[in-house]
Amino acid sequence: MNFNDFSELVTYTPLTRAIADGKPLFDRVNGIEVKLTQKLVDKAKRVAKIRKENHKNHNKSDFNDKADFIGLFGECIFATKCNLEVDWEIKLRDEVDFIVGNDFIDVKSTEHSPYLSVKSNRLHNEYIYVFCVCRTKINDGKIVGWLRGADVLKLGKEVINVEEPYWRVPFPKLNNMTP
Repeated sequence: MNFNDFSELVTYTPLTRAIADGKPLFDRVNGIEVKLTQKLVDKAKRVAKIRKENHKNHNKSDFNDKADFIGLFGECIFATKCNLEVDWEIKLRDEVDFIVGNDFIDVKSTEHSPYLSVKSNRLHNEYIYVFCVCRTKINDGKIVGWLRGADVLKLGKEVINVEEPYWRVPFPKLNNMTP
């Protein structure tokens, strides 16, 4: 046993091993890779800038400078792969990103977090939550996986010590996307 760092006592899960290896999130996750056109990315940037201005006077504790853009970027990744139309409407908040048949699909996007995160007050049992990892600097991303809202409650953990509680599920627990 190594008594200097106790590494032999650590039990690794796929998530903790992925975090420990030091690679960027994009390289740690499997998924369906999608490349976006510069024209689509430019439109997402313009719409995100307008949406961010709309949020300026609205209490948004979790909104950083790129949150609207990263969200739209993930929607563009999903829409491109699934041949769907992105909702470019300027609004303060939307309930769902896509409706396909009878399914409500909400895309959750990140550049760095290994968790699918859904605000507690916006989690719906019947919705499908799709997790995308984005590389906004090179216009691509991955559709990593998905879960129904009811499974987010079963497999996730609620984070309550924040202004707006949310549920998070590590990416290895998500259902795989199929092409």
